[in-house]
Amino acid sequence: VDGSRLNHPHTRQYNYVMQTLCLWREVLANMFQLWHLAEEDLLDEENEYQLKDTGQGYHRVQAAPRVRKALGELLERVQKSLAGWVGSTMIHLGDHNVPNALMFIDKYTQIPRILGPVVLCLDKLDECAAQSEASQKYIDSFGGVRQVRQIILADFFRHAFD
Repeated sequence: VDGSRLNHPHTRQYNYVMQTLCLWREVLANMFQLWHLAEEDLLDEENEYQLKDTGQGYHRVQAAPRVRKALGELLERVQKSLAGWVGSTMIHLGDHNVPNALMFIDKYTQIPRILGPVVLCLDKLDECAAQSEASQKYIDSFGGVRQVRQIILADFFRHAFD
């Protein structure tokens, strides 16, 4: 409502967003393997679940050792590819934040639904500006297509990663 709650420098926010996007890219690129491991973890008869109130309702809380191991390897690979790391490297899986492997899969399959409209908007700005003189005038009032892209991205990165 009152804007971003960020109280750290732009470079720290940039690094946080960059590492998040890189991690998301790696997770999505490896989703088939992670989904397979999630099913193995969920169906492992020696890996029982407990029905618990996680603060987000009652969930089947179950460890996901196969997914956790694979995620740890992905996280390590992303960390090595970047100059530094901002924040925690804790993998929440089988706890109150991400109760089981199925919830993990659900959270990460939301990424394209979140980013898709933003990417589509950015991709269509040139086309939108060319559609009519009024559209072009409106976009130019913000400094042109390039500036509008920067405004959209700055707003998204400030608030989506707050």
